[in-house]
Amino acid sequence: MKRKSLLMLNWIKIPQNKHMIRTAKTITIFLFSCILCLHAETGNTQNIRVTLNKSNEKLENILNEIENQTELLFIYNKNINVDKKVSVNVKEQPLAQVLKTLLGESVTYKQEGSYILLSENADQSAPRVTQQNKTVKGSVQDTNGEAIIGANVVEKGTTNGTITDIDGNFSLQLQGSNPVLQVSYIGYTTQEVRVGNSTALTVKLAEDSETLEEVVVVGYGVQKRASVTGSVASLQSKDITTVKTPNVSNALAGKLPGLRAVQRSGAPGDDASSIDIRGFGSALVIVDGVERDFRQIDANDIESISILKDASAAVYGFKGANGVILVSTKKGQVGKPKINYTGYVGVQNITRYPEFFNGYEYAMLYNEAQQNVGVTAPYSAENLEQYKQGIGTTDWYNETIRGSIPQMYHNLSVSGGAEKVKYFFSLGYTDQEGIYKSNDFNFQKYNIRSNISAEIVKGFNVELQLSGRLDTRNKPYEADPLSRSIQMAKPIFPVYANDNTDYWSNPGDKGNPVHLSDVDNVGYDRRDRREFNGSLAFTWDIPWIKGLTAKTLMSYDYNNQYSRQWYKEYYEYVYNATQDKYTAQASHTISELTTRSDNYFKPNMQTSLNYKNTFGKHDVGALVLFEFYNDRTDWVKAYRQFTVGAIDQIGAGDKVNLNNDGNASVSAHAGLVGRVNYAYDNKYLIEASFRYDGSYKFSPDKRWGFFPALSLGWRMSEEAFFKEALPIVDNFKLRGSYGKVGDEGDFAAYQYLTGYTYPSGNYVLGSGGLSNGAKDKGMPNTNLTWYESTTANVGFEGSVKSGLLSVEFDYFQRNRDGLLATRLLTLPTTFGQALPQENLNSDKTRGFEIVVGHRNKIGDFTYDI
Repeated sequence: MKRKSLLMLNWIKIPQNKHMIRTAKTITIFLFSCILCLHAETGNTQNIRVTLNKSNEKLENILNEIENQTELLFIYNKNINVDKKVSVNVKEQPLAQVLKTLLGESVTYKQEGSYILLSENADQSAPRVTQQNKTVKGSVQDTNGEAIIGANVVEKGTTNGTITDIDGNFSLQLQGSNPVLQVSYIGYTTQEVRVGNSTALTVKLAEDSETLEEVVVVGYGVQKRASVTGSVASLQSKDITTVKTPNVSNALAGKLPGLRAVQRSGAPGDDASSIDIRGFGSALVIVDGVERDFRQIDANDIESISILKDASAAVYGFKGANGVILVSTKKGQVGKPKINYTGYVGVQNITRYPEFFNGYEYAMLYNEAQQNVGVTAPYSAENLEQYKQGIGTTDWYNETIRGSIPQMYHNLSVSGGAEKVKYFFSLGYTDQEGIYKSNDFNFQKYNIRSNISAEIVKGFNVELQLSGRLDTRNKPYEADPLSRSIQMAKPIFPVYANDNTDYWSNPGDKGNPVHLSDVDNVGYDRRDRREFNGSLAFTWDIPWIKGLTAKTLMSYDYNNQYSRQWYKEYYEYVYNATQDKYTAQASHTISELTTRSDNYFKPNMQTSLNYKNTFGKHDVGALVLFEFYNDRTDWVKAYRQFTVGAIDQIGAGDKVNLNNDGNASVSAHAGLVGRVNYAYDNKYLIEASFRYDGSYKFSPDKRWGFFPALSLGWRMSEEAFFKEALPIVDNFKLRGSYGKVGDEGDFAAYQYLTGYTYPSGNYVLGSGGLSNGAKDKGMPNTNLTWYESTTANVGFEGSVKSGLLSVEFDYFQRNRDGLLATRLLTLPTTFGQALPQENLNSDKTRGFEIVVGHRNKIGDFTYDI
């Protein structure tokens, strides 16, 4: 049995009960309303009985035997002497009595659920010496014996402290009777030192390997950052939630090297950023192992985000040709229920908007323009004076736009669990309003998430993830031209014709913005989205082969979007200066209603074997995975015109000029993934992978493609010569990767088949009614296949003093061959067909990335850049 660190108790906390611990968590079974209740019971040391017969045996071996007979685990530090020899011969005796005999008076124990903590008996420790006003001196060094300047030395439990000088020395007058010193410095692990009878101490701090030991999500698994050979960047939850934005995609801007997030709209519910990696195009997004849209995920539900920028994305096949974004949501941890609330209520403001001419400036320039072409100036001096006084002018921006736009966000989550069951639940709500005074632009969203994991039997785990989203987006039907309408509205026209609020003036070619921004005037555009995502994973640690794990992941996603577009008949009044009167002008002459429902279904299944083991200095890993998924979409649409536009329902529409339509499509893809990792002595790293992809789009003999990748790494900082030459550099790694990824391209499926497109046009048959027509679908093309994207990446990463200074550099190049194009040939019209697409074109993209970071601590102030 190995010594277990006491630090485990900081995150493993199981509620203690005198007689038993009862854990019962309700799990909603995948897609059905079934309940799975799991109970874990742990007796206390009075109730548990053991049988032992050992003579002159190490205490460590006897504790191991007790662990084998019970469900308990012993935790102790290096001060507990488990090498001492003891003898015991008991049969079905209470564990409490056995432990008292084994441990004697020098060690005490405390049970925490299924854990037993061993600690030194303070009453049996060395005689205490009064330390009142005692002064202790010492030095703080790193593991190489180099002085650490500015290290914090604090007497634990007090504010009494000092820092080390230029030689790493310190002197501190103690206050307590049994003092413990806490010694810390940025980039090093904190040490606690018991002073005892010592008056001179030498404290050695080990470099904090947290950054190198950090686990990052990679393709179909996780790896320690130090062993990653590809170009991978990652963010943690705290880095994402610092930006208060309703859409998590906007929070990524400027946070990850190589990732570009561009927000092209600020409209409520339509403000997501488009994201690409290294300018390659839209990246594949994987959420908890399944392809999903993460832009509407609640930011507080995300645990981490990683991006794969080079050949490391090849394991995701053709959809990963432009890079991959891996999102991991939060999971439950062992401990008491933890309730967390995050929320804010705030306002948004337009940072900058174009400045427009006022009425006087407009009239002056208009007069000048007319005079320049020999036309009499239309605005008299009297008119200009009135406009200068602000009489008869309109500030269309202030009439339409409001100054402060409220928004609201709330998230409530509960997480926790016991040894057997862990859970995380969250509920989020977002409310956004638009910039227009009509208040008819708004967006509301509800998010719910449930992540539950349970160990059914030892080594067999089940994880259920359910999430859902409901959102509604509202805007006026004429929302799109509103900004242009404000810019085109003449400032010398009023909002209302003759100041009569029943009649809207038309101040420009794009209409009256105040009028157009109100749904009561022009109608509405409403979109409701309902989304459900569910996944169920079974993981089995195969007992016969150490390090071998089997996993099956099944997921099912459903998405429905329902839209209603009600376009009302409306009029605006145009001023006729010659007749000095307003004339009604029909801006839209008849009311129309369009409704549409889109459904999207996506089942997915992954089955894998994963192996990971260590043999001395050799770390070996392997993965074999098969994935199959298909998409099914269908949509239906109805359109009606209304002679009387009083009721916005399809059934109230006219029976002429109607339009009903709909369609459905199915797609299927499969892939076989293989990967091998090897590391020697944590210095020399290699990873080889392949993906064998199949797509329904291609003809049977072109359907499958094989795409390999290879990456290498060398951790020079682990070499003896490097440590001797540059001891302050704690990590320096050279890495490179090369791989191919296939892409099916954006083209219509089944081009290898002959056939007809139906319906296509209409024709008259018999009594004169219209019938659907059909036409030849074009020349079949059996030669279309995958185009290949070849990616190469070389770079290095290094850090000094665990992040005091860090540098990362990458140079990359991507070559694409076989891009789709049509030959530039002119065919005679009698041929009757167009040329098909072919794999003809190619392109090249290359660039580099440099990332420089700095992290430091000054006293209690910590910062990073």
